Amino acid sequence: MNLILYDPLGRSLLLDAEDWRELLDAALHQGWQPAGTAQPPLPFDVDRTDPTPAKSWDRNYRSPQGQTVLRHDAKAMAAALRRAPQGWTDRFVYKAFIAFCEQGSFLLCEADKIPMGTQLVRLGEALEGAVRESEVAGTRDLQKSATQS
Repeated sequence: MNLILYDPLGRSLLLDAEDWRELLDAALHQGWQPAGTAQPPLPFDVDRTDPTPAKSWDRNYRSPQGQTVLRHDAKAMAAALRRAPQGWTDRFVYKAFIAFCEQGSFLLCEADKIPMGTQLVRLGEALEGAVRESEVAGTRDLQKSATQS
């Protein structure tokens, strides 16, 4: 099983389950005190009439269900991992995860449930592309109207 972490801006980090377990264990070993995750949002279910969660939340980190790792907890995890021996933190997955955690809160999701062929796009990159296209089109319109005058 793979996991995908999403930050509030839509950026993502893909991890395999073994790396995720190793990161959690290393952070715990280095003194991280887990605060517990926030409950996942309600599922999108058009047939559901009861807006309350189906079960109580156990605040776990091990089973990706769309729960939120809160900002202070993510930053504490990154700080703990920075204290790990250098041989551990030299690996790319450690560096990438620490940098991701330092940005703040994130959702913890199961990546294997994402349909094949689905492309994950950073919202910021998509918006920047749309703005650039709009600016180019606007420049062409201005040039066209200037040559017609």
